[in-house]
Amino acid sequence: MKKQHLWEIPLLKFKRNKLGVFSFYILLILYVSLLLQGFIAPYEPNHKFKDYSFHPPHRIHLFHQGQFKGPFVYQYRISNHF
Repeated sequence: MKKQHLWEIPLLKFKRNKLGVFSFYILLILYVSLLLQGFIAPYEPNHKFKDYSFHPPHRIHLFHQGQFKGPFVYQYRISNHF
């Protein structure tokens, strides 16, 4: 019989748990994105858009005229309809 180390038995049980392995990979992706946040974030942490502070939230679109353009929002226009 092969002698197992103290950490091998819990590791084998963890590998059989599909939800645990999936959660491990999600956490790994989150931690890697945390390390690379300077490259991922498009703006500085304290950047403010003063001209757009009172505008309502926009819907994020991925397609424009049937073509994939990536995540974007359409320009907000204010009009007076009295």
